Amino acid sequence: STVGLFSSVLISLIAINAWNFYTNVEQIVNTEGHAVEDFYRSVQGIPEPTQSILMGDIKEYIEVVTTEEWPDMNAGKVVSDKGRLILLRSNNTLLKFKSNDPVIVNIQSKAMDELSNLFDARRDRILSTKTHVPLVIWLVMFLSAFLTVAVSYLYTAESVAMHMISTGFITASLAATLFLVVIFGHPFQGNMRIEPVTFTSFQEQNLK
Repeated sequence: STVGLFSSVLISLIAINAWNFYTNVEQIVNTEGHAVEDFYRSVQGIPEPTQSILMGDIKEYIEVVTTEEWPDMNAGKVVSDKGRLILLRSNNTLLKFKSNDPVIVNIQSKAMDELSNLFDARRDRILSTKTHVPLVIWLVMFLSAFLTVAVSYLYTAESVAMHMISTGFITASLAATLFLVVIFGHPFQGNMRIEPVTFTSFQEQNLK
């Protein structure tokens, strides 16, 4: 009984941790999407032709994220450096831009800050694709699940049927919990994968 309780609590805590990881990654994706929008708003105050150049970079960045990077993340592949290079190009464009108007200079500074935030959010998203449940944790979970099921066979019951039913419930519960860990531990894969909704919504509303 004690072994079963300990194993169940341990696996549940790991599942909760996996869920927290999933929600954190979802927040990272939303933060990046909002950073793109904030950068876009700042760029609108910069004079031509620099504004059009930066707007083109934003449009290309979203295309790369949604049509190239996301499919790679869904497939568990390494994300290319193409998106980061686009942001670097925008950064160089802003650095080369010069103006004597104090208002424009403030807008340029704001745009640089928003671009820096976008760099940070992108980095966090890329790093999240490289974070997985360690092998030792999987070993502990499966060992705990095995011990819980094994110990359940030692319980006494009024009939064999009741014994089998209770063991079946325990096994199903553990299997469902392990399944949740698999899903939440791979936020960009599977049926519950995180989609680039923030990016596509912004694209449809502002870049059509």
